[in-house]
Amino acid sequence: MMGSRTRRRSSASLTTSVVTAASTSGDDVSGEERRRFLVKSEPSEFSLSDLLACGPEGDEWDGVRNYEARNILKEMQVGDLAFFYHSNCRMPYGPGIVGIAQVIRTALPDATAWDPTDKHHDPKCTLPIPTDITDKACRWVSPRMSFQKEYPVILTLKELKDHAKENPESVIASMDLVRRSRLSVTRVTEEQWAQVEAMIAQKKKEQESEIEIDNPEGLNTKRAKKSKII
Repeated sequence: MMGSRTRRRSSASLTTSVVTAASTSGDDVSGEERRRFLVKSEPSEFSLSDLLACGPEGDEWDGVRNYEARNILKEMQVGDLAFFYHSNCRMPYGPGIVGIAQVIRTALPDATAWDPTDKHHDPKCTLPIPTDITDKACRWVSPRMSFQKEYPVILTLKELKDHAKENPESVIASMDLVRRSRLSVTRVTEEQWAQVEAMIAQKKKEQESEIEIDNPEGLNTKRAKKSKII
C-alpha cells in the first residue's frame, strides 16, 4: 500500500531541485482521451480536504513504495482523473470514494525517497536525486495532483463489494479496488468510472428521499450539514 501521506514537506528543497532539472509539464489530455485511475490516502494523514487546501498548485502524490503502483503513477498524464479514496478509516470518512483528483504534472522522482528525515525514505536511494524517471537509479516517482471535486456522498468499499457480489458480471466486479483492495493506485476503465458515478448519484437520490420521508410536510427543520472530508 501507499505509505502514509505527510502534510509537512520535509523534503521541499529536494523536490525543488528535481523540478528545476526536469520537465514539469506534459501532454494535456481532455475529454475521451483522459485516462482514469484511483488513488488511496488515509484521511488522518492526507485527506481530500487537505488536497483542496493546497489550491490550484496541488500537491505531490508521494510515498508510494509498491512497484506495481509506481508503474501506474508513471502512466499518468496531465489532465487525467483519479477517484480519491479514503482508506484505513471509519465512517463518516470512509473507507470509500469521496471525490476526484486531477493530474496537473507528470511523475518526477519522488524526493521523499532520498530524504533521510522523511518517513518514506528509502535507504537504497542515494544522492544525487535522478532528474529523469527513466534513470535506473530512480526507484520511486510522484506525479502532482490537485483537487477537482467532492462527491455529495461517500461510496463505500462495502457497497462496491456488495454490488460486485450481486452482479458478478458487472464492470464493478472487475475493478482492481474490489479484486485487489490493498493496491494503493489502480487503473479504472471508462465503463467502471461511469458506473461508480451512477452509483453515487443513486445513493444521493436515495438519501434525499429518506429526508423527504422524515419530513413529509417540508417543515423548516434544517439539519446540520457536516463535510464528509477532513
